[in-house]
Amino acid sequence: MHNSLIIQNILDVNNNDWNNFVNCHPNATVFQTTDYLHLHTKQFNSKFFGYAAIKDGEIRGVISGVIFYNYFFPVSCFTRRAILIGGPLIDGNDLVICEALLKHLIMELRHKAIYIQFRNLWKMECYRSIFEEIGFTYEPHLDILHDLTVDCESIKSKVSKNKRGNINKSINKGLLFYEVTDGEEYKQCVDLIIQTYQRIGLP
Repeated sequence: MHNSLIIQNILDVNNNDWNNFVNCHPNATVFQTTDYLHLHTKQFNSKFFGYAAIKDGEIRGVISGVIFYNYFFPVSCFTRRAILIGGPLIDGNDLVICEALLKHLIMELRHKAIYIQFRNLWKMECYRSIFEEIGFTYEPHLDILHDLTVDCESIKSKVSKNKRGNINKSINKGLLFYEVTDGEEYKQCVDLIIQTYQRIGLP
């Protein structure tokens, strides 16, 4: 590691400096901004983390995510997982900075989460060898595609027998399936999703 490279906790970095770096990076997402991360200070079952690589007084890379957990202590200790949406954001794809951030991340989270998972939203092939050397395993995205241009029976045929049975039971009980176009119905759908996430303890 270069002598002038230091890793700082997000809490010790100016929010504007952090966000300026994120906003200027071509692979950045909202999930790496301080606004998103700080939302998790209000959740009982999540805690954010982040680290910046500072070189010659300037941010040259950041890495951040959220530790999610279920239930309360002590059971919560066995459900803590660190989720990073996106990947490390590195100025100029500097491999030294990437390696330094990853090693620091592992050191900081080794007693705080049972595993670390990156949900990469862009191709990170340039960093793959570093990830694997450190001990990460790469798994291709699980893409589930539904072709809605085909007829209904073709779509149904791809659904498992057990799930088709559940669908038919619901239909027999009077459940209707249709596309929501009305604004009020859309709001009701969103409210149902929010209630579901609150019930199962997800933010």
